[in-house]
Amino acid sequence: RVAESFDVSIEHDGNGFIISGDTKDVLMAKDAFVALDKLSNDSEIDGTDIDYLMNIAKDGRLEEFLKTSDEVFYMTPSGRAVKPRTLGQRLYVDSLKQSELVICCGPAGTGKTYIAIALAVRALKNREIKKIILTRPAVEAGERLGFLPGDLKDKLDPYLQPLYDALGDMI
Repeated sequence: RVAESFDVSIEHDGNGFIISGDTKDVLMAKDAFVALDKLSNDSEIDGTDIDYLMNIAKDGRLEEFLKTSDEVFYMTPSGRAVKPRTLGQRLYVDSLKQSELVICCGPAGTGKTYIAIALAVRALKNREIKKIILTRPAVEAGERLGFLPGDLKDKLDPYLQPLYDALGDMI
């Protein structure tokens, strides 16, 4: 992936890697390798992480990202470090720390709920707040909530399940 992303050739000589190509591309590829090495030591990385890293390296934002990847703002009871994995998450965390009200929108699976819950639990444990109030818009999927079977808890639990799951990871 690195070779394709930067239009370079990469060979392993037994001791390390030899990167050949245009000087600018070689330097970006080298920086990407260093970043991949650093990230793989800190946490498990996948293809999405690699693609993201290649894109920010091309944009010249790799150094900014590497500063971001160092800050662990919460450790789960199982020992998993919760930290920003993208520049967007870094901005989100900074906004949550600085403001009482933050509106964040984005695709599913980008960490919006998980990061918010982690920061809320940290604030609760540090006695910065006294309670966490879980709330979420009840977006109807073709039916009104009143027509769904069960009591109010049965009707709202599916909407709150992602919050419960994140909270379960943190406590």
